[in-house]
Amino acid sequence: MDEHLARLRAADPVRGGGLDGLDPASLHALRDHIAGRPSAGRSSSTPVRRRRRARRAAVGGLAVALLGGGVAYASYASLVGWYSGGAGDGLTCVSAWGTDLQAVHADSSGGPVLSGDPVADCQHYQQLTGREPIDDPVAFRFAPLGVEGGSIYVGPRDEVPDDAEVITPSPDAAAVRELEASTRDWVDGMRAHCFDETGGRAFVTAELDRLGLTGWTIDVAAPDAYAHGSCAGVATVDASTRSIDLRPDWSAPPGTVAEPGDTSPEAFEIRDGLRALAEQCLPLDEASAGVERVLGAEHHWPTTTVVDPDAACTRVDMEVGGSIQVTLRGPEAPTPRR
Repeated sequence: MDEHLARLRAADPVRGGGLDGLDPASLHALRDHIAGRPSAGRSSSTPVRRRRRARRAAVGGLAVALLGGGVAYASYASLVGWYSGGAGDGLTCVSAWGTDLQAVHADSSGGPVLSGDPVADCQHYQQLTGREPIDDPVAFRFAPLGVEGGSIYVGPRDEVPDDAEVITPSPDAAAVRELEASTRDWVDGMRAHCFDETGGRAFVTAELDRLGLTGWTIDVAAPDAYAHGSCAGVATVDASTRSIDLRPDWSAPPGTVAEPGDTSPEAFEIRDGLRALAEQCLPLDEASAGVERVLGAEHHWPTTTVVDPDAACTRVDMEVGGSIQVTLRGPEAPTPRR
């Protein structure tokens, strides 16, 4: 981990984020700060219904981590390759376990959760980094550095550490992952608007209903040191407690930044390109090709495509936190026009 952090400091991928001497608690604070980057779009104090048909998603897997693996110990493209090195606040995918955790991480892949299914996501990261699939994989939570709550790993079932907690797949995993993406989305989600507390609560409530997630609570927290402005935002989506942490003053208004250097101009250009793409009502394959054109050579996490046979158009979610993560959900083929 020290080696990866040293390389990240040298590359400065977060533009002078001050990673020197970073301990686990500070790392999580930094992650929370970056996950609260300002969004873009038009302002509104009332919920805006997103351009999509309601559906109820339910597939196997688990929804857990926040976007932000790029500021943990995932390696940068110019270093040891994209998606190598794992992510303390996302997924770390290992083919073998051992007592030398530095060696384990040195041969790992990973990044943020992509689909809500950590096993499937890790097999995808393994493929993207040219590694063999993990044999008999299982997801588990482990805290090698004493990080509160631990980190999510995927590794061989018969090599899970004795003091790790094996993760049981949840039928709501895909829906929870979409809720996370929606509350962080710059294209037409929560971060594309500037809601007050009432508007933010209404948006989240509407998304819970759309996704068929019941029994959840919305907890409103007082502004803290990581608040960035006047717009409400969601700090965390906790599937284990079915709770959402709504902050009234979480982010700066869309299209602005809270501090100089907070967000690169390229992020806003990509947002605009993805927004134009979403308005074309495309099937998944065409939308995916369009996303790759918009992203170009900018560093980004793998674009995730999820088939939604009930959707008329592909919807686009763009999350920003350390890097850019795009998720597409839509039909495999164009819906015949009536």
